[in-house]
Amino acid sequence: MPVFTIRNDVHNTEALIATRRNALLLLHQIASIRRRLCGVEGCDCGGQLKESGPQICKIKVTEQGKIRIYGQTKPF
Repeated sequence: MPVFTIRNDVHNTEALIATRRNALLLLHQIASIRRRLCGVEGCDCGGQLKESGPQICKIKVTEQGKIRIYGQTKPF
C-alpha cells in the first residue's frame, strides 16, 4: 500500500498516510492527519487537511466534499 506524505510548513510538521492510490479518505484518517499537522484549535494555517506549503502528493476535494489523495508517494 502506498504511503503519502502531507506537510504543514507553518508548524513544521508532516503526516504519513497509508492508503490506496486515488482512494477517498475516511473520516478517522482525515481527523488523524489534521491532528498531526496542526493540533492548535481554531488555527487556520492550511487547507482541508491542514496542509501548507509545497506538497509531494496532490490533495483534491470532490464536489461532495470528500477528500482524495493521489500522485507521488514516499517510500516506506
